[in-house]
Formats: sequence, C-alpha cells, structure tokens
Amino acid sequence: MTRHLTMDELLVLRAGEAGPAVQAHLTSCTDCAAELERVAQRVAALKALRPARPSRDRWPVVRARILAERGKRWVRRGTLVVTAAAASLALTFGLMSRSNELPVALEGPAIEEWQAQSQELEGMLAAYAGGGRVVDGRTAAVIAELEDRIALVDAGLMQARRVSVPAQDVADLWRGRVELMNALVSAHTTRASYVGF
Repeated sequence: MTRHLTMDELLVLRAGEAGPAVQAHLTSCTDCAAELERVAQRVAALKALRPARPSRDRWPVVRARILAERGKRWVRRGTLVVTAAAASLALTFGLMSRSNELPVALEGPAIEEWQAQSQELEGMLAAYAGGGRVVDGRTAAVIAELEDRIALVDAGLMQARRVSVPAQDVADLWRGRVELMNALVSAHTTRASYVGF
C-alpha cells in the first residue's frame, strides 16, 4: 500500500474487522501505527469523561411558566365568556324592555330573505366541516370567534321568539347572522385554498 490509512480504515482496524492488506500496511508503516495509537488514546480519554448533566433541574421553572401561561389563557377565555354572557343579557333585557309594543310575527319579506341566505350558507359550511383539513392557529382563532358570535346571535333569535320584538330588530339579527356566516365561509374557503400547497 503506497498511501497512509484513512481514519475510517484505522477505526475498522481498531474494531478488528480490517482486511489483510490494511493489517500488512500497519505493520510496515510507523506513521499509521502511531496514528492508530493516538486514536486509541482519544477513545480512552472520551470514555473517561463524566457524563454531561445540567447543573440543576430546570423543569420546575419551565413547568411554572407553562402553568402561568395556561392560567392567563383561562382568564382571557373567562373574560370572553363573561363578556358574551353580558351581551346576551343586555340583548335580552333590551328586548324585554320593549314588551309594551305589540307582538309581531317573525316573518316578513326581509326576514325570509335573510333566513334563506342563512340556510344557504349553512349548506356551504357543512361541505367544509367534513374536510378534516388542518388549520393554523390564527385561522382557528378567527373561526372560533365567528362561531361564538353566531351562537350569540342565535341566542338572541331564540329570545326573540319568546318575547315580543319589533320586526326590524329581528331582521337586524338575521342580517347580522348572515354577515357573520359569510365571514365564516370566507375563513373556511381561504383555509381550503392553502391546503394544496
């Protein structure tokens, strides 16, 4: 062999798996024999090192931060729920304060149009609901916010069926529902357009 052994060949030789040509070169080449000795010393020095461990356990600090952040999220969610409940109560009391007006039917040309549009949008949303698509956190937050607002409008519509409400107020509730549903469909379709990338 006219060249020196490579590091891979030295490691194979140290493991006892080298061929006869490599072993013959090692016996005739003092440079390769010295390099094999240095490799053995490095391996022994690395084995003698103590295992690296962190100076102290950081998990309690990390866990405390996670729990604190989780607590902040629950407070924010609780604030949202309280705000939604307050808005629902304000709507209920506002509708009940008008109880001296004559009851009106929940139907009429404008209300029927808003109801038809709402049903059409419900059908579009049903098509997206079963897709099992993955959404990013921002899109999921937008969708959740829109769904919460639609639920509040639905609660107002249910309350409007129980108490006498002016037809214009009912039409406004249906119009608001359709606007929120349009935004929700838009959020789902925007999400769907990015799924293929």
